[in-house]
Amino acid sequence: MNLKEIKKILFTKIVPIWGAFMTLISVSGCNNSSIEQENENLQSQIEMLEKENLALDEALKNTASVVDKLTQEAVELQERLEQLEEENEQLQTAVDRMKTPNPVDNNLDLKYSISLFFNGGKLEVDSISEAFQFKTEAKDMHYSAGYFVGYSYFPDLFGYTDMNVDGSYKIITKDGVKFLVDANDYTKVYLSGFDKLESPFYLKYHDPANGGLGSSGKYPGYVLPYYDALGRLYLADLNTFEILLYAVDPIDLSDCQYNSYSENYASRSSLRNWFERKVMHFPAYDAGHNGNDKAGEYSGMAFIFYKNGVPYCVDANDFSKVLAVQFDKITSTTDTIEISYADGRKDCYDADAFSPKTSNDLTANPSATRARLK
Repeated sequence: MNLKEIKKILFTKIVPIWGAFMTLISVSGCNNSSIEQENENLQSQIEMLEKENLALDEALKNTASVVDKLTQEAVELQERLEQLEEENEQLQTAVDRMKTPNPVDNNLDLKYSISLFFNGGKLEVDSISEAFQFKTEAKDMHYSAGYFVGYSYFPDLFGYTDMNVDGSYKIITKDGVKFLVDANDYTKVYLSGFDKLESPFYLKYHDPANGGLGSSGKYPGYVLPYYDALGRLYLADLNTFEILLYAVDPIDLSDCQYNSYSENYASRSSLRNWFERKVMHFPAYDAGHNGNDKAGEYSGMAFIFYKNGVPYCVDANDFSKVLAVQFDKITSTTDTIEISYADGRKDCYDADAFSPKTSNDLTANPSATRARLK
């Protein structure tokens, strides 16, 4: 093959192939460069999106934290609102008790009681209850030994026997006011203006045999508790219906419920349990320690009642004898009585120098004007 033929083959066979190869390489190189650029752009966008996502996550966390904080604040504000509403209700109740005329009365004369219910011989009332008899617990607590069950001994059992009080009563409602009357003679009105009656109970500090002011009738020492529409507590002598405790603030009886396994909680009357448990002894006021209280089994004993939020410490045998009022704390040794006040002031008395003051704040209706029904 001569040189001319070889050149011909190069130009007709090899050169075109080489050119195609180079063209392919050139095109391929351009495509790779474009793809790499696109990849870089995509990667950049992905990184940007990831940053935005992280920023959104952080913002979401911050928002959730703010929401949690606001939710907690809302809960706290709601609790505070409820607390304020409760306090406002208590204050309003206290204001109502101070402003509301004392409605409960036992100072009704015979002429007035007749005119209450009768018009021309005809009985005119809103409602009248069925006749009922008061039931109470006997004066003395009875005791029975614990009994055997399996391998365990129950504690000693204490309690009171039931008894019926003589007399039959009805409750007449006239113009929205309740009246306790004799079931056989409606002109005998014993109480008026009360909201709820409770069962009588024996209050040993009221018994004249123990130095109390109770009458010496058939039920000496027995009292009748009742409440007005504002929940204020009253006590009346069961024999005479004379008022002994008048319109004191409601007493907390939550820890004085009936419990047959404890002497202190033997009564089914929570009030009787309260009087058994809450009595206090001040030795320097006790006649046995040369104090100025009357001599007796319960000399030196006292109770604390509240009226319109004001504390009164009174003689257990006579609620008109006030030992202290609007005090913070009262304590006693055998020789002295110390009364502390909220402002830090203290009064300290020797036993022979301390005497209670007489007051009707807890025992009488200051608005009563009519003579009491006998």
